[in-house]
Amino acid sequence: MHDRMHMQCYHKLNELVTLEMASIEEVLEARAIVTNDQLLWFQVPSRDINWKDLISPVKHRGGGRNLGEHFKRMNLGKNESTSNSSVVPRVLVCHDMMGNYRGDKYYSSSKKWDDYRFYHWAGIDYFCYFSHHYISVPPAGWINAAHKHGVIVLGTFDVEGGNCHIIQDILQSQHRIDRTVDALVRLCDHFCFEGYLLNIECNLNPDLASNLHYFIENLTNRIHSTIPHGTVILYDSLTKSGSLHHQNELNFRNKPFFELCDGILINYHWFDRSLQTTAETIRQSFQGQEHKAFIGIDVFGRSQPAKFETYKLLQAIVPYGFSVGLFAAGWTFESLKANYDILQEEGDVRVNEEFLRTNDKFYSLIWPFLSTKSYTEMPFYSNFCLGSGLYQFGYGNRVGGRFFNLSKQALQPSVPLFGLCERNFEEGLNGGSSLSIKKANEIIPLFCTEFKVSKSFIFAFASKVLDETAELECVLQFFPEGYNSTTFQIVCGRRKFGGEGSQLLLPAIEREQSYKVAQYMAQSFTQIKIPFTLGNGWNVQYFIANFNKAAVVTDIGVVLRSAKETDAYLGAVHFHAADVGVDDFAMIRIS
Repeated sequence: MHDRMHMQCYHKLNELVTLEMASIEEVLEARAIVTNDQLLWFQVPSRDINWKDLISPVKHRGGGRNLGEHFKRMNLGKNESTSNSSVVPRVLVCHDMMGNYRGDKYYSSSKKWDDYRFYHWAGIDYFCYFSHHYISVPPAGWINAAHKHGVIVLGTFDVEGGNCHIIQDILQSQHRIDRTVDALVRLCDHFCFEGYLLNIECNLNPDLASNLHYFIENLTNRIHSTIPHGTVILYDSLTKSGSLHHQNELNFRNKPFFELCDGILINYHWFDRSLQTTAETIRQSFQGQEHKAFIGIDVFGRSQPAKFETYKLLQAIVPYGFSVGLFAAGWTFESLKANYDILQEEGDVRVNEEFLRTNDKFYSLIWPFLSTKSYTEMPFYSNFCLGSGLYQFGYGNRVGGRFFNLSKQALQPSVPLFGLCERNFEEGLNGGSSLSIKKANEIIPLFCTEFKVSKSFIFAFASKVLDETAELECVLQFFPEGYNSTTFQIVCGRRKFGGEGSQLLLPAIEREQSYKVAQYMAQSFTQIKIPFTLGNGWNVQYFIANFNKAAVVTDIGVVLRSAKETDAYLGAVHFHAADVGVDDFAMIRIS
């Protein structure tokens, strides 16, 4: 009897725990807001959740670097130009894919591990989550992945078609506008995103035009004063009188909106003369604000050739100094449905491989026209996880099954690695994948950085190489502070790799000291997961160096030395500038 009662209590407790977990998952699920009453009364399931405990803040990042055609090479010589100016051209990615709120809406995970992922964060500035609902609240996974990389996230305020009555009602009085603005700002603050893309595709009564201007300006001002990095961008759909008429340029019909918000996303049916008109309008009325004109490109090519020819449109845009808005970049995933079933609930290895190949090719073609942002925050750690996996890895071993959770996305390489490296989902250190090195005997750039080192640094990487005759090494590029006209390289390995005069060799520390370094890292940086002992053939190497003068580390790269094709994987890298005393470890001094 006692055992039976014990088992009944046990099962009841399990039922309660399961119910509680299910309800929490339901509360945290991202959902669009479909009515203004729902917005005004803050009718969201997670109203009592403190999202600030679940969302990463926007990380600081360095200025843009103009790598041009050389982004696939880590060259010695003059450091590339960078800019921290607030008026440099920006890139907005408007993620409008298959209605959105798919597997990405779940806070924890879905099993469709091959779904669309964005990971070329270093080349963009804004990420907008778009669905054809009244208000699109970005899911937590997208916010976390973007914020980790210093990218601002926008929701969408969308009134079109059947919900045009909403904007007509809002604009009836300034009191209604103020209430709506308060609610929109509250939504941003609660869910930890930075603002909105305003997509108003309705013909408005001309009597409401002044209130439309008031709405845009008031929302922009309130977002700026309340939300860190607050941003409001207006889609080019209305004229100043409230008529629905896409201009495809900035001109006298829509220019009053230009000064009311942070930018206008120009519709993608533009021509060369549209760019000329936009430039002339800005020159006459808004000199020096070219960056506020986001020239739209529909990646599907519904107005102009795009897809893999998107770079041709960028060639036309970039000389003007305009910003760029990429519509529907999910084309790299959606286009696969011609040959694959991209809707399989638990994913498909072939879909994943083809998506990554298509995606990397697309961004490698447009990268010469983008500005590459640098990582600045330390300790720096990446295990290359894309936020998904066929397996979950822990310390080199498989510890779980398939998952899709963008909050788990690690810091990503700064440039597209098409033709140089591939993501491998059969091998990994931690997370869901590793980096498989495909091009041997060439330094492959991975991360653009602005790591200021006043004295010493610790660097570590985990690798797995199946051919004993091959070697995988990392390369750090730096310049002494105050002397940024010339760069030098530190080869973390056994021998230099060309560039003899400007290369320094930094051997790994002795085996007997590795455990001591691993302990030091674990105590100092609890989130770093490159331990002394790894499983399944993974090897970790630690490097410590002391600069004679302050320096800035600008790049981290990898090189595979091999006379034949082999399987070589990079599982993680770690870098930190630390005041490591000379008595703590044996170290190399760099003059």
